Amino acid sequence: MTAPAPAAAPATLTIAEAAERFGLTPRTLRFWEYSELIEALPRQKGGSRFYGPDQVARIARIVRLRRMRFSLSDILDLLKLEAAGDDGAPAAARLRMLKARAAAIEAEIEDLTRARHLVGEERFALHQAGAADDAPADPRPVLIEGEAHAWPA
Repeated sequence: MTAPAPAAAPATLTIAEAAERFGLTPRTLRFWEYSELIEALPRQKGGSRFYGPDQVARIARIVRLRRMRFSLSDILDLLKLEAAGDDGAPAAARLRMLKARAAAIEAEIEDLTRARHLVGEERFALHQAGAADDAPADPRPVLIEGEAHAWPA
């Protein structure tokens, strides 16, 4: 006996269905329409908007770029560059934007790592002062090169 074929994705999605599929709110999709990230769709009879496969793919692309922490303005620029093609100046501009985003993410990681270590130092100081904590036996954070530390050697 063969398994039933998976249900095909609907040809169109309402704004509520699209929002649910991508973990967004309808308000977010309306804002993206207003910001020209996605096509502003006319309302059908009954007042509903329907997104077709192209719009759903574009929403998925925007969600992916947001996960990369691009701003909406940068996403709009990237989408315009993607529409221009994958060679020449548009591709080079996209690559520059991706490299800049990667560098910004690395800087954020470094900042968060420092913040985590500062929190560890504070926890260690409280632990040393006798505060109840679930800290491990040696809760000292790893020293970041060039950073001063508060714990005894």
